[in-house]
Amino acid sequence: MNDDKRNEELRRKKVENFRVQIPEDSFSEGQESRGREPSVLNSYSDPQKKRRAPDVRTAERNAAKRATQAHKQRNKQKRGRNKLFFRLVWLMMVLFIGIALAQYAVAGINDMLAIGRDKVNVTVEIPKGATTDQIAEVLQEQGVIQRADFFKLYSKLTKSDGHYNNGTYKLNTSMDYEAIINNLQSNANRVDIVKITFPEGVNALEVAQLLEENGVCSQEDALNYINSTALDEKV
Repeated sequence: MNDDKRNEELRRKKVENFRVQIPEDSFSEGQESRGREPSVLNSYSDPQKKRRAPDVRTAERNAAKRATQAHKQRNKQKRGRNKLFFRLVWLMMVLFIGIALAQYAVAGINDMLAIGRDKVNVTVEIPKGATTDQIAEVLQEQGVIQRADFFKLYSKLTKSDGHYNNGTYKLNTSMDYEAIINNLQSNANRVDIVKITFPEGVNALEVAQLLEENGVCSQEDALNYINSTALDEKV
C-alpha cells in the first residue's frame, strides 16, 4: 500500500511539473495559430474549390453544346424560310411568264385573223428583193398589220419566205395574214404605174411580151385579157 501511494504521489508531481514548464505565451500563440488558418492552405487545399472546378467545366461544355444546337436550329429555320421565299418567287415568275405568253398569243392571233380592225384601203410598196422582215415592217407602218413579229413567224411557219413579189399593192386593213400573203405573191392587186412605149404595128403577142417585161402582168394573162371582150366593152 505504501508503494502504491508513493507511485501515485510521484505521478502527481510529474503532472504538476509538466504544467509548470509549459509557457503561457506558447499556449496563447498556439490558440491564435489555431484560430487563424494559413492562407496557403486556404488557396490550395479548399475541398469546395476542388469540387467546383469539374462542375464549371461541365457547365461550360453544356452551354457550348446548347449554343451549337440553337445555332443549327436557327440555320434550319432560316433555310426553310429561304426555300419558301424562292418557291414563291419561282411561282410568281412562272405565272408572269405564262400571262405574258398568253397575252402575246391572243394579240397575235387577233392580228392574224384581222379581228377588231376597220376596213381601210391602203397602198403599200414592196421594194425589189425585200426580205420578210422588211415586208413586215412596211405592212406595219402602213397599218395593214399590227404585229410585225407575229407576221414574220406566220410567214416562216407557212413557208412563204422568199416568195413575195415586189411592186405597189392595194390592200385593206381587214385582210387576214393569208389574204395579205396571197396578194403579195400575185399581181392581182398591183397598182404600179408603168410607162410602156408600144411601137406602131406591134401585134397582140408583142404587146403581151412588153407587159410581162415591164412587170405589169404575165404574157399569158395579157393575151387572155386581149382576147376577151373586156376591151370591147370599154371602147
